[in-house]
Amino acid sequence: MVNINALGLRVIGMFREPEQTMREHVRPVPPFWIVLNQHVLPILVAGGVCMVVLLQLFPPIQEGEPVAVDLVNVAMQLVLHVVGTLIGLAVMAGVSAFLSQMFGGSGNYDAAFTSLSLAWTPWFLAEAVLYLPLLGGLLGFASLIYSFVLMYRTTPIALNLPEEHRGKHLALFMLASLLLSMLLASIVINAMEGVTGAA
Repeated sequence: MVNINALGLRVIGMFREPEQTMREHVRPVPPFWIVLNQHVLPILVAGGVCMVVLLQLFPPIQEGEPVAVDLVNVAMQLVLHVVGTLIGLAVMAGVSAFLSQMFGGSGNYDAAFTSLSLAWTPWFLAEAVLYLPLLGGLLGFASLIYSFVLMYRTTPIALNLPEEHRGKHLALFMLASLLLSMLLASIVINAMEGVTGAA
């Protein structure tokens, strides 16, 4: 059972007091599946529901006319998106842990998963409104930048990373994220084309 109140406090905390919020959630470090069930999945599911509602209120425009939204197709895309996000998060937590160990940090996978899950909260929230014309793109870009800022500020806390190495850790993490995102995106696009083609 998800503790909605605790989830809300974590989300607010990552905007108001990210360092303090991170300290509270990595001492002791929870197992990654707890963070997955209590933080990541609820946000992704709630974001998916919000996205569907917004698509109904603001349907895509094609040739000046609103396009009817196929809810079955949207639901399949959301499932693929959630699965892809979780796989990406799991892989990138491994990358973050490996890089932290390389730079003198703990290399703890659970801590890396917790760190990423909390730092990427703004992006997870923004994904719900990406379909909004203009505003969605701006919020998405701002949240993406802020999530990287949160990583820079909080990764040393979660992974006991020496402060002088957090910039190098983040730079290498971003490079690895870019390469892996491109690979994952191509896999997801091919999977979606397969699903829609079969339908």
